[in-house]
Amino acid sequence: MLLPIAHCKQGIESGNPMSELATIGGTGNPDRQGDVVFVHGLNGDAQASWQPPGKPDEFWPAWLCEDLPDIGVWAIGYPVGAFAWQSSTMPLADRAINALILLENSGVGSKRPVVFVAHSLGGLLVKEMLRKGADNSVAEGAALVRHTRGVVFLATPHSGSNLADFATYLKFLLPGVSVAELRTQEPRLRDLNTWYRNNVAKLGIETQVYRENQKTAAGKDWVGRLIAVTVVDATSSDPGLPGVAAVPMDDDHITISRPQRTGLLYTRIRRFVSELFTAEATSVKETADTTAAIPSSGGSGNVIHTDEVMQMQDAARTDLSALLNTLNRLVPPQLGTLSLILQVPPEVMPGLSAPHGERVNALIAWAQGPGGPGLVKVQEELEKLIRPR
Repeated sequence: MLLPIAHCKQGIESGNPMSELATIGGTGNPDRQGDVVFVHGLNGDAQASWQPPGKPDEFWPAWLCEDLPDIGVWAIGYPVGAFAWQSSTMPLADRAINALILLENSGVGSKRPVVFVAHSLGGLLVKEMLRKGADNSVAEGAALVRHTRGVVFLATPHSGSNLADFATYLKFLLPGVSVAELRTQEPRLRDLNTWYRNNVAKLGIETQVYRENQKTAAGKDWVGRLIAVTVVDATSSDPGLPGVAAVPMDDDHITISRPQRTGLLYTRIRRFVSELFTAEATSVKETADTTAAIPSSGGSGNVIHTDEVMQMQDAARTDLSALLNTLNRLVPPQLGTLSLILQVPPEVMPGLSAPHGERVNALIAWAQGPGGPGLVKVQEELEKLIRPR
């Protein structure tokens, strides 16, 4: 289905019982800065969840590719009953595996930074995808996790609190679901959120959180309109990340995923995406500049290099380039922690107000210099710091 925007379209193909990936705009640009992936929640789809009913011109993923023409915008769609919470089994793991392979097959996350925007239970899907990619249980997800720079949660039930109201709402969508069945999922939600909270900083992922502040009618008929509930309450919508506030919005559980173009939610998310991708592009340039400055030969003009020596030199340059790239992706607190672990002398590291690349270069120069621990030690401690437990 084509949207009334010149270069931003909805490319959903029907007939797939599993997940499907819609191309919204910019995805064919080989030089794009990064990709934004929208993930809807229960009873939604790749387009209707992100626009008011009957208003395709207010489909805000298309606004994003209009306002940020150097990015690609995608939307994951999956069947309405994907999260039919039946008995004690929630098929979240299977859905996450399918989505990871889908994204990998389309090249999303293979070499460019990625930001996820997830509504409601779609946020749980994103967290499960990251978890499976990080622990290497799904090989196709490893690159995606390394390249994920940000996640935006819109009314996602992180802790599973206030389940009675949540169940009341879901019963109108999935009549077969009982409160007792839903309560069996609370430990799983809590465990998944604990993993995210413990690992998101190590993975270098920034997070924004928004919560609903209005009650939602449980249905469209007169009975449903009489039953209005806060679907995901303030406690459940807050993942408990240090320094990350769950921003209250004057929306219910449905309208929070359908913002106004000039409103706080859209403009803040747009800036979030832009800043993350701009920072990534700057980091890549700094890495390239530093790598280019590495001498290709450490000897004098009369030293003859055999092919074997040249290959070893190229390998060393590649390893240093990879190390610099990883260090430049760290958030400032991570780099500070690494410096403490390595016992970098205080006078070596520039202050926190200095550019991140300058601080990284200072650490590398110290590590390679007299009295430094060497790059192997830096790599070892860095892997311990960022590898999820």
